[in-house]
Amino acid sequence: MFQALHTAAHRSGVKAVKYSTHQFKPQGVTATAIIAESHITISTWPENGDAYVDFFSCKEDTDFEVAAAAICGVLRAKTFYYRVVNREPDESKMIPFICERTAGNG
Repeated sequence: MFQALHTAAHRSGVKAVKYSTHQFKPQGVTATAIIAESHITISTWPENGDAYVDFFSCKEDTDFEVAAAAICGVLRAKTFYYRVVNREPDESKMIPFICERTAGNG
């Protein structure tokens, strides 16, 4: 997983600053690269033959397609589906949540 994260970060033009992984029992792993621009996470479900990737970057020229190709290569994926989600704040599409202080929640 480290190799997939490292290759995706390097080839897409972002700077990885820290890596972390967690191995689940009996199977599966989640690996994260903290990047200067946000994060890349890969979570696997070997029992289904699936891996899911979340790559969030605030760097405008991040090459997500190059990152996807790098991850495919390292994971030896046969098929890779992806979608780009625009996470720019558009308050007209946001659902407000009012955080009120109540007794006991500080």
